[in-house]
Amino acid sequence: MPKFITAVFLLLLTAVQVFAQNNPANETAAAPAWRRFSSGVVSLRLDEFLLYVGNQPEMAEMEAHKFDMPGFEPYYGGDLPDPASRSAVNGGENYYVFKTTFSVSTDSLGKKISLYFNPLYTPFAVRVNNTVIYQSGIYSGGVYSTGTALAAHVPLSSNLIYYSEDNAPIENILVIEAFPQYEKNPLPEFSIAEFSFNERKAFIKNLLTSHLVLTAQVLSLLIAFYHFFLFFSRGRKDIKYLYFSLLCLSFFLAYVNVGFVFSSTHYTLLEKLSRIGQVFCFPFFAAFMLESMGIFGDKKKHIIICLLGYSLLCALFIAFQNSKQSVNEMFNIMTNINTIPILAGSIIILSYVVFFKKNIKIVPLFIIALTVAGSSLRDLFVLQSGTVPLFWAAPYSFMLMVIIIYAMLITEENFIQNAFSHYLAPEIISEIIKDPNKLNLGGEKRDMTALFTDIKDFSVISEQLDPAHLVRLLNKYLTEMSNIIMENLGTIDKYMGDAIISFFGAPLFNADHGALACRSALAIKAAERELNKTLVSEGLSPVPIFTRIGINTGEMVVGNMGAEKKMDYTVMGNAVNIASRIEGANKHYGTGGILISEYTRAKIGDEFLLRRLDRVRLVGINTPLRLYELLSVNSEQAAGDSERRAAEIWERALDLYEQSKFKEALDLFTSLMEYYPNDNVAKVYALRCEVFIKNPPPPNWDAVKNLTEK
Repeated sequence: MPKFITAVFLLLLTAVQVFAQNNPANETAAAPAWRRFSSGVVSLRLDEFLLYVGNQPEMAEMEAHKFDMPGFEPYYGGDLPDPASRSAVNGGENYYVFKTTFSVSTDSLGKKISLYFNPLYTPFAVRVNNTVIYQSGIYSGGVYSTGTALAAHVPLSSNLIYYSEDNAPIENILVIEAFPQYEKNPLPEFSIAEFSFNERKAFIKNLLTSHLVLTAQVLSLLIAFYHFFLFFSRGRKDIKYLYFSLLCLSFFLAYVNVGFVFSSTHYTLLEKLSRIGQVFCFPFFAAFMLESMGIFGDKKKHIIICLLGYSLLCALFIAFQNSKQSVNEMFNIMTNINTIPILAGSIIILSYVVFFKKNIKIVPLFIIALTVAGSSLRDLFVLQSGTVPLFWAAPYSFMLMVIIIYAMLITEENFIQNAFSHYLAPEIISEIIKDPNKLNLGGEKRDMTALFTDIKDFSVISEQLDPAHLVRLLNKYLTEMSNIIMENLGTIDKYMGDAIISFFGAPLFNADHGALACRSALAIKAAERELNKTLVSEGLSPVPIFTRIGINTGEMVVGNMGAEKKMDYTVMGNAVNIASRIEGANKHYGTGGILISEYTRAKIGDEFLLRRLDRVRLVGINTPLRLYELLSVNSEQAAGDSERRAAEIWERALDLYEQSKFKEALDLFTSLMEYYPNDNVAKVYALRCEVFIKNPPPPNWDAVKNLTEK
């Protein structure tokens, strides 16, 4: 799609130029040898100029002789002759006079006609019959300055020109006085046509040459400020936004001497800003490109620093020049040693990434680089041919660069928003948008908490439901529980049937990830109780649902795993496996549904009411670890005095049990069972005590329980 848009964009621009330059309506109609404008001529292009090259002290003498002095020679177009060869000073005192004649038929007497001319990028004055009808530019004290980049047309009133019969033409004299410093641009088009025709012609020319460029400059400046704000407001995390902002600012400066059309004594300064902006466009594009591709690893930062540092040095050489001529001469040097190599290198790297690495996300940048290169070559060839085109292509290619990169950033944000909205909390999505580098392929080690859930005897439930009811049940259950996890800033890793695998602490790091997981677990159990009230009554489940939850904290690897074209943001590591095994350990103890590890216990402080259980060896895990049952939030509202006393009794009972004082421990476990007859965990320990009283363990017993089932 970006390639198609680019092709259409360039095709339309080319078509406009071809139409404007080749349409028969725009052709200069055949005219007699003396360049005569009549009612049968649509547009009369004035040519066959005579050229006088001198210096400014001759201006008064030239005017006194009504521009009829010796020294005029035929000018057939093309670059202007070197003033140095004509004894003129190569600087602000150059004086060029162009002269030609034309006649106007009396059949045009009632028509409103005008003289049209394309931009002449030096100070100049236009005279008709020795009357000044147009002036542009400033020349004062040897300082030359002009910002004129617009086509214009001036009415030719009946009291200004002579009308004559076809058989007795009377010539009108057109004189153009130009004051170039060093420019050799050819004399642009001068033509006569009806006022409305030239009005349209000037409008199209100025629209394509200046007004659209000016609009693009203003938009790029606004985009630059907007992305500067995004970069700093988001904690300066995604440096692509900074590079894009600087690219937009460089584009704004690159054509400041074209877009802002005015005469100024500071035009040399504008020329410096323009050339410096053009020098920086490609380096900032290359920096954005390198950041977007994610290649070169740790070397990328050093490459970008060297690239921008070198470009800054080139820009300083331009900044230290003190004339428009030296600014442009230095810019030409810097183009050869800076701009062209950077653009060529960018195209080579993009070609490698697109065609060999198959990274289709970079295709728009590849198209941009080719478009800029092609448009720059086109303008160079046109410039060398000595013709003035309807428009220059380079500004539009830079405009397209800004538009496409802006669209890429917007698309990237929308993709992240849409792709992660189903299993990430909005707060986390906002953080990823601030720093999309978090989603690069690859993982990082991070201290996090994993949470696994599973429905008890779900296979039995599923056997009693038809597929449609089973899907409704799962969707209702998983939606409810997933929302709870995401509300607590958790990330849904995946669903495995009725099981939910989630983690806390990534991609948005939160030091409170252990507590967030525990709050989620308690909220899930509370939601389960409310859900069961409707599931059975509505026939969605034959029995109430019971969720078992396992939580563990530790070092895990988190990130995008898989291939560049297909990846999953997931978590892995031994700490993740432990969380899965802890979830299964609920079956052995008959808990209320939530078990956490000693590592999670160490992270959550005293926020929750817990019950200490065995040190266990989980299946596949050789190192023993302590398990805790999560009962409730440790607050006066959630845990009353009786629950706290029960927890204290439990702690004493478990200490006696691990000290092999099984009879004393049995008494305490039994007393707890009297208060809480449905306490399955107390029953498990009471039964063990009875067994150990009859068959005591060996003297070196370490009280570690080996679990043999997942």
